[in-house]
Amino acid sequence: MHSRSEEDHIKAVYALVRSGQSAGTKDIADRLGIKASSVTVMLKKLAEKRVDVVVANHADASLGRDDNDAALVTADGAEWVGVLPKAALADRILDAVAARLPPR
Repeated sequence: MHSRSEEDHIKAVYALVRSGQSAGTKDIADRLGIKASSVTVMLKKLAEKRVDVVVANHADASLGRDDNDAALVTADGAEWVGVLPKAALADRILDAVAARLPPR
């Protein structure tokens, strides 16, 4: 589970990348009206929790649909993947996770 603050940060990243904007520390801070150092602290907390990939979306908008509008958030940045069939989004999520696994 994510804390309310973590959710707010993830939602800010989603909104930024969804609108084609950068989702750097300063961008997130400006969107949330907080200091960039607070964003840095939150990113460190997520890293300490070993949160490697976050799928950000509006869950209520995807219920009962065959597609989903989402962004993938990793330590490398955020990428809006757009509206994809759920199976295709699942493939993108698995690819993002697999890319972060240690080599065999």
